[in-house]
Amino acid sequence: MKKFLKDKNILFFGQENCENSEKAIKFLNHLGCEIKVIRGSRRNKVLPEYATNWEGDFIFSYRNYFLIPEFLIKKAKYMAINFHPSTPNYPGTGSCCWAIYDSCEEFGLTVHLMNKKYDNGKILKVYKFQISKDLFVNDLLKESYKFSYECFCDYILYLNESTENDIWSIKNKPNNIKWVSYAKKLSDLNEMREINLDMSKEEIINRVRSFHFDNYPIKLKIGNN
Repeated sequence: MKKFLKDKNILFFGQENCENSEKAIKFLNHLGCEIKVIRGSRRNKVLPEYATNWEGDFIFSYRNYFLIPEFLIKKAKYMAINFHPSTPNYPGTGSCCWAIYDSCEEFGLTVHLMNKKYDNGKILKVYKFQISKDLFVNDLLKESYKFSYECFCDYILYLNESTENDIWSIKNKPNNIKWVSYAKKLSDLNEMREINLDMSKEEIINRVRSFHFDNYPIKLKIGNN
């Protein structure tokens, strides 16, 4: 029996220089999908023209910087799906950071339909794993990176084993899982990366654990400096 995704036309959004994005592309190729690939390297980059002219069956967004326009989402015959590397508690930017800051006991990946907003569409499935409270954000990023790819493969295989009627049912059936908050922006992260001497020792330590990266460091504000 022919698998559902074989010969389906897929528009795949991934990240440049990302090992797991390349593995995801190979995985889709292995299933017999016809793939057009868009790789992004930074925010606010303009979509290439060949992407906006696409029409096909599915859009899969995985480790993607682009906000995919609504007109392009509507060109997917079946579904446009994003694999957001977090539980529904943390839509938007810096999910790992906020989870560490809030001392969460679990993290994960949210599979959801896309709309014109970041991390806002109907949730299809949530994957979770337990995390330690003594993690730093870089540790959680590494764990999430591996977990997200495994979940991507699992959900793609689920779609591949489905029938066309199953696909329409997945898309249209009600789901009571909701996004918990608004999608965080880069400006929200930047605000948390600024510490000052009026903060408690505990708050400073927590912000360093949660928001400090070697290439995007915490900043100490003293007066206007």
